[in-house]
Amino acid sequence: MNAHSPGTNIPFGDLGKADKRAALLQAATEVFAEVGYANATIKRIAARAGTADGTLYNHFANKEALLLG
Repeated sequence: MNAHSPGTNIPFGDLGKADKRAALLQAATEVFAEVGYANATIKRIAARAGTADGTLYNHFANKEALLLG
């Protein structure tokens, strides 16, 4: 994907592991704030971060793990 991680001009794939995790948490925070936890989806959070669902699952087991950070 060519999307940039939230708040940066850096493509998600170019980030280090810790920065990828931070970008996913930031994306989750934004999506949770916009649509609420119940309506937030992994697909939407991953898209906001500029990556695929599978990549998100490499860092977090599920949506609850994202909420707990």
